[in-house]
Amino acid sequence: MNFTDIHKILREVASLQKKSAAEIAEIRQWRQWQREDAKKAAREMAEIRQSQKQTDEQFRKTDEQFRKTDEQFRETDEQLKKVGRLVGELGGRQKQTDEQFRETDEQ
Repeated sequence: MNFTDIHKILREVASLQKKSAAEIAEIRQWRQWQREDAKKAAREMAEIRQSQKQTDEQFRKTDEQFRKTDEQFRETDEQLKKVGRLVGELGGRQKQTDEQFRETDEQ
């Protein structure tokens, strides 16, 4: 083996090292993008979870408001029934009073 052969081998080794370095740089860049994508996905998932928590809380509040409204409707319905009974009683008393006045007028 002479110096020319050794020189060719060294040039080939240098060329392979250069190609390997370029491939390693590409792999590192790809991994960097992959890490950035993973971070972005993690941030988006955190935002989604936070949004879901807010939505769940809003649904809980709405459900509680519906429950309160339902209870108010029940209470109002009971009050209206009481008013209806009182009006009925008042009508009966008015009728009795009218009859008593008629009887008094007739006497």
